[in-house]
Amino acid sequence: VKQVNYDQNESDYIEWVAKPNFPSLGKRLGKRMRTVQQLIQQLSSADLEEFLANGTVVLDEETFNLEEIHVFRQAKPGSAVVSDRLISIEQDLEVTTDLKNEGVAREIVHRIQLARKELDFHVTDRIRVTYQATPKILPIVNQFREYIGGEVLAIDFILGDETRFRLDLNEESFEFGLEQVPK
Repeated sequence: VKQVNYDQNESDYIEWVAKPNFPSLGKRLGKRMRTVQQLIQQLSSADLEEFLANGTVVLDEETFNLEEIHVFRQAKPGSAVVSDRLISIEQDLEVTTDLKNEGVAREIVHRIQLARKELDFHVTDRIRVTYQATPKILPIVNQFREYIGGEVLAIDFILGDETRFRLDLNEESFEFGLEQVPK
């Protein structure tokens, strides 16, 4: 999660929908059930919010309560909203190039940390990272050089040939070697 925006206007993201409680209403309404079902489905979000606040609604000269009509929240078409009875959350699920690149940088950090562990380095040991990368990965490494170096405690993070470990990313790769820096 990169950013959180709070908005109290939930109606921009979700809509209220209602469905009849068929076991309860079927007995009570009999042949009128279909007509009432259509009236229930035609209730607007504003009508349903009022129904929730009051606990009753009148349709076709009949009064109904919250046991007889179930009210649900659902995401508006085209949105990625998750909702429960208290809160709704919309997520932007677009994976941008920047997010993909950051994911690559995080994977590089992860693999370097695994290599540190494999080499029995202490958590606080400073290291020197020598690396090579394919042409698509190299600009990402350069963009996130400071982040990667900081996360893995690298004193030096340099392009070079002394590599021992390899990370394959689809058809691209990042090769690196680690050296413990004396204290």
